[in-house]
Amino acid sequence: MRRLKILQCLVFYLPNRIGGIEVYVHSLNLSLLKKGHDVKVVVPNYPGEKPYAKDHEGVPVVSYTEFQNETKAGFEGDVAGKSLPGFIDILKQEKPDVVHFHQLTNSNGISIFHMQAARELGIKVFYTNHLAGLTCTTGKMVYREKQVCDGIMREVKCAVCDLKKYEIKEAVAWGMVQFGAGISSFLPDYTDSKLMQLLTYSKRIARKKKRVKALFELVDRFIVITDWYHRVLQLNGIKTDKIRVIKQGLPLGDTLSDQRSNNPSATQIRLIFIGRIFPEKGLLVLLEALEGIDAGAYSLDIYGQVDDEEYFKRCEKIYKDKANISYHGYINSKEIVNTIGNYDVLVLPSMIAEMAPLVIREAFAANVPVIGTAIGGISEEVKDQENGLLFEMGDVKALNGILKRLINDKGLLKRLTENVEKPTSFEVIADQVEQEYQAICFSTT
Repeated sequence: MRRLKILQCLVFYLPNRIGGIEVYVHSLNLSLLKKGHDVKVVVPNYPGEKPYAKDHEGVPVVSYTEFQNETKAGFEGDVAGKSLPGFIDILKQEKPDVVHFHQLTNSNGISIFHMQAARELGIKVFYTNHLAGLTCTTGKMVYREKQVCDGIMREVKCAVCDLKKYEIKEAVAWGMVQFGAGISSFLPDYTDSKLMQLLTYSKRIARKKKRVKALFELVDRFIVITDWYHRVLQLNGIKTDKIRVIKQGLPLGDTLSDQRSNNPSATQIRLIFIGRIFPEKGLLVLLEALEGIDAGAYSLDIYGQVDDEEYFKRCEKIYKDKANISYHGYINSKEIVNTIGNYDVLVLPSMIAEMAPLVIREAFAANVPVIGTAIGGISEEVKDQENGLLFEMGDVKALNGILKRLINDKGLLKRLTENVEKPTSFEVIADQVEQEYQAICFSTT
């Protein structure tokens, strides 16, 4: 393999933000550096954010000053932000073979204009999609928080869905958006008027569709990390040989020690929940599903930072007087696999279509089956009745039934655990990405 100079571009990086995308990119960087490539991270430094160090665990980091967009067009990502010249200066100075983007924002930050700038400089452009927000305005793939969506971008329907955040009733939203769509040619694209913004909401979705189309015209290679989202792209008419499916792997450093107690308890099922404490992660669904089950038959330990205090209080109200349910706060990402190894089952009751939850692979690395929502990346990784159990999104009664079944049938837990397979190592994922770099950079066609 020939040595390449690669810039990895994303909105945030470690240690300032610790999330699935940041961990993924860091593992990719370490693997590529080990292979002898010249790899650096390029990341915007937002106002008020802690400045990035020039190196994180051996990965060089280059940051540039980000500015707040002041116009509606800028906020939606339809015009270039003030920080773009700083990004272009980095490209000219570094002269990379590849610029690999991992996030695009609709406002300030990494935008399609950054991608266009790299392309105009003759640099090969890669994009790995980690979030459903590329095609879904809410990023949830759930229509008005009640029904799993097929993912097709429809101007009126998507606008009606997004207007749920303003607590506008569905029938009213349909009427306003359809009326606005009918007279859209007479309405402005951007406006400060709240009423006009509602009437022109379908135009906003139409512009998003154009940005997605432009993205595929700019990239040399588009990497998608799940089969289910590849199908969403196809449903939206995106059928191109630029797409490659390269699935997630277990991040470097996520190893399982022998100092654990991953043996089913004879007296109770040991449940663990790991995730941010806010509605989308569905902790409340799990707590409600546990109501009415004998407290002596299970224990539940909750890990994760609180992102919604009001939601946390609702959860706390349910479990605060129960000795078998405990909240342990934030957990270091490097401790997750070993922590999960002390439990029988990971419960993942997500209320949105997550792309490819890393915690599933961490559970499988700990030889622990998963109970999860039958949506998005969860249902792709968790095979119902094989390495876990699935239930419909938000169905408290169904989850309650699954939990009771696990408690009453210890043989089921044993079978599920035996079917868990170790996840692919990230070195394998890095090999696949490297092969795509080489194919694009040194193609003879």
